[in-house]
Amino acid sequence: SDWPVSYVIWALDDTLATLKEQHLPIGSAEAVDLGRSWELTPGGPTVAAAGHVLLGWLAGRTPGPDENLPLPPPWPQPPTPGWGRARQP
Repeated sequence: SDWPVSYVIWALDDTLATLKEQHLPIGSAEAVDLGRSWELTPGGPTVAAAGHVLLGWLAGRTPGPDENLPLPPPWPQPPTPGWGRARQP
């Protein structure tokens, strides 16, 4: 809960993009306090919680907001394919 909001948003964007590429069986995630949501896998369950709770769960630092959710893979996640590449004009 002590993480700055800007960090939580950045880390959730990055982590959930990577987990989408890895087909984590979550349909969508919503950071209810941040007004943000991410679509992951069609047909999977939805998880909704405060942004720092979602990030703590995805990082393996806190229990999931719902015990019926699948466990995310171990932290840290590899970058999303193409991350860090310079874009050509």
